[in-house]
Amino acid sequence: MLVNKTLPSVFLRTELEFVINALAGGNVLVNSTSDAELKYKLNGETLKLPSNGVKGCIIDFTLARILGDKGQPVYLDLGDDEEQFLGNGV
Repeated sequence: MLVNKTLPSVFLRTELEFVINALAGGNVLVNSTSDAELKYKLNGETLKLPSNGVKGCIIDFTLARILGDKGQPVYLDLGDDEEQFLGNGV
């Protein structure tokens, strides 16, 4: 599972300058999968890893950041989004 989440993080950082600052066990949803292997593409090469029957998905990007075209951070100030914490499920 560690490699399963590390490779996508490397891709995000390398290709998109996207950094996830709070990648912890509680921020990863783990599901079973029937796929024998998981495929990742990095620097134009496809990497294949055995899934061992599990697949992870990052579910919390609250403390993440991504850089825009001019190297400036792109973000949404959650303090300005009054609907963010209403819990409507919308």
